[in-house]
Amino acid sequence: MLVSRRVALAAMLLLAAVLGCGHGPTQPPVAIVLMSLSATASAPLRAHLVAGASTANRVTLSAKVINAGPTQVWHYGCCYTPMVGIDVLGPDGKVVLLTDPKIAASLDCPCGPAPFPTGEDRSSSLTFNGTLYVPDSPDYPSPTYAAPAGRYTVIATYAYWVGAAYPQTDVRSVERRTTFDWRP
Repeated sequence: MLVSRRVALAAMLLLAAVLGCGHGPTQPPVAIVLMSLSATASAPLRAHLVAGASTANRVTLSAKVINAGPTQVWHYGCCYTPMVGIDVLGPDGKVVLLTDPKIAASLDCPCGPAPFPTGEDRSSSLTFNGTLYVPDSPDYPSPTYAAPAGRYTVIATYAYWVGAAYPQTDVRSVERRTTFDWRP
């Protein structure tokens, strides 16, 4: 009787192994989110139509994120915030504003989680033209000032998580940095 119990137990374990492990071990979802960042300076633009017109420089800041993995990821965003955040630090290491913060704050739109399906990309860009906005100004629109000469650092960030829209657990991020020199 002891032998038949052992045979029955072995048969049950073998059956459980065959039925329960047909797909291999369970793996967590794999997320592969890639980012590129560039700061491309344009040649000085000359206004040929107006005699004596001055030249103007521009730097186009472009970030692109691609969901290159087999898993959909989620991000949190609002309509007035780019899906890919781009911050610029001035020569002194402090954040400078390339757009008027009062305009972004005045938009009324929803914020919340949004899907980022596999194979899709998200991009964001800004133009640095030498005009910066004063932060925390009580005036509307915010006053501007000329960007000082020096090396600027561009930081692009994209935060995301794997799994359901809520709760936001295991938040991950990808970040890229580059620099450019500004000479007004």
